[in-house]
Amino acid sequence: MQDIAPGTLSANPGNLRLTGAYLFFSTNDGTNGPALWSIPLTNIPYLPARVAARTYIQAEDYDRGDEGLAYHDSDPVNVGGQYRTAAGVDLTTVNSDGSGGIMLGWTKPGEWLNYTLDIVSTSAYTLEISLATAGTGGSFHLARDGTDISGPITVPDTGGWRAWRTITGPALSLPAGRHTLRLVFDSAGATGYVANIDWLVLDGASDPIYLPMVRR
Repeated sequence: MQDIAPGTLSANPGNLRLTGAYLFFSTNDGTNGPALWSIPLTNIPYLPARVAARTYIQAEDYDRGDEGLAYHDSDPVNVGGQYRTAAGVDLTTVNSDGSGGIMLGWTKPGEWLNYTLDIVSTSAYTLEISLATAGTGGSFHLARDGTDISGPITVPDTGGWRAWRTITGPALSLPAGRHTLRLVFDSAGATGYVANIDWLVLDGASDPIYLPMVRR
């Protein structure tokens, strides 16, 4: 690829190269020499979840990608300052003493996160969510590949922002193959936030589990 001089636009399309989910381009600031940059064009898996019998999805393991691709947050700062600090998603520790892993917090209406799922078999999966709130009234939903599959899920008052409760949502119809699950925050409670989220579970335990036969 050819370098672009500072302050000029290149008419040579060879300066831009599309590779998979990234656009690569080279630049030269005239001082430090050429550099190669990349821009993601879509969300890509961070830790793709293989969904079979019972699968945990940690809220903080949303897909890779910038604002508007893998997530949408109302401000560009990770308010909690934990885990994936370069992104705008607000993450902090599950417990106030720093233990228990990472949670998603400070969620507001209109925000969302994408998660890549590899569904083993077409089935209805029971949904469980570990959440905490100080007050009632918030709601969220889940979408698969852009289609709402849960309807509104109302957030109960758990007694505090770190008082965790597991609630059961509706059964989600998920076809086999790779799909994008989007967690969408719809309305806030009296505090102005929706809920803190630790993890989600997709439970397809009614499906048969096949184990390999071993000769002894």
